[in-house]
Amino acid sequence: MNKPKKLLFIHDRLPAEGISGMVIFLRHFKRLRNWEIHLLIPENSFNVDVVSKYPKNFFVHTFKLRQSWWPPFRENNALLVKIRLYLMRQSFEKVVKDVKPDVAISVLYHFYSVALAQLCAKIKLPSILFLHDRWDNKTADKSAQQIRFQYGAEAISKSSYVLSVTEHLVEHYVKDSVSNCEIFPPIPEGYHGISEKGAKQTIVYAGSVNQYHIQLFDQILKVLALKNYTLLVITNELAKLNTLTKTHKNLIAKQALPSNTEAMGFIADNASAILVNYGLSEADNPDAFYSFPSKFIEFVHLNIPIIASAPKDSPFHSFLTDHNWPFMLGEPTAESMTKQLENLNNLMIVDQCFGIQRQLAAGIFNPDKIQERLESIINQAIKTIDSE
Repeated sequence: MNKPKKLLFIHDRLPAEGISGMVIFLRHFKRLRNWEIHLLIPENSFNVDVVSKYPKNFFVHTFKLRQSWWPPFRENNALLVKIRLYLMRQSFEKVVKDVKPDVAISVLYHFYSVALAQLCAKIKLPSILFLHDRWDNKTADKSAQQIRFQYGAEAISKSSYVLSVTEHLVEHYVKDSVSNCEIFPPIPEGYHGISEKGAKQTIVYAGSVNQYHIQLFDQILKVLALKNYTLLVITNELAKLNTLTKTHKNLIAKQALPSNTEAMGFIADNASAILVNYGLSEADNPDAFYSFPSKFIEFVHLNIPIIASAPKDSPFHSFLTDHNWPFMLGEPTAESMTKQLENLNNLMIVDQCFGIQRQLAAGIFNPDKIQERLESIINQAIKTIDSE
């Protein structure tokens, strides 16, 4: 019997349900049933409740964030970053020698992914780097931003394959064409239940709540009230909605459900329509010009109309336009929302939306096809290194 191949994944958190981004890797890795999945995380990120739910082919390893004899880490200091990357590589190399993985995977989210890319290039271990959003602008320190930018570009150049949610994100780090890069959507759970249009007139939003969400909610709630619609917001950030719930009687705030499967089932049972709010301008959501909403990919698997907003010239806005999306929320917001509610009562427009959603769910957003492509990329990366 052939020994299973081994995959090493490095991140600052464990793949798990209910964690945006990390659930994507949990889905991918659970589908690799004939592989050993080795997860390498900082010691302080270990979570026994999460680990206890893993399949038997999952193995968790930890590393220390610092040792007493290490110099301090300041990510706005180029020398200290260089030293810490060297120390990280040494730490990671010990795990690699022990595990002997066939491929390594990381996300451009931390210096861990940079150290891994450097190590893999050095020892000729196939590596795959995922890009989900900009790493360099997650800090306000300008010097740290520049250092992250430089090392982000290096990680991209040293990886065997780069899988990015948008072209804009790769082009941000690397201006020249990158032959090892591919646009790769986040894998959805997929929904196999029956979606019944909610008995009540209910628009559902699920996800994080930022200031631009609050502003949009405040504007559309007035319109929804006039048409006897309720806005149901499912989130872990209920406190941010306190003022709105006092002002608008047609706003219901609900604590996020433990798993995506439960959330999808609840939405399928209660929503007349789903709101995907990615902002209306760059000021609203600068990340919209580099990222793509994974929630939208999830929701196309439901037979429920999706009302979507995105800043003009953003990848998501271009996607919606290219696919002739019938429910696009724009400005002025109140007038646009009124139009969307009218369209929800137009069976021809609703059927058009369902047709597009079914095509996407069976095509580019089909989880089986996305997983098949990832496994093909993994195998190709291994073959390429073996042939060198």
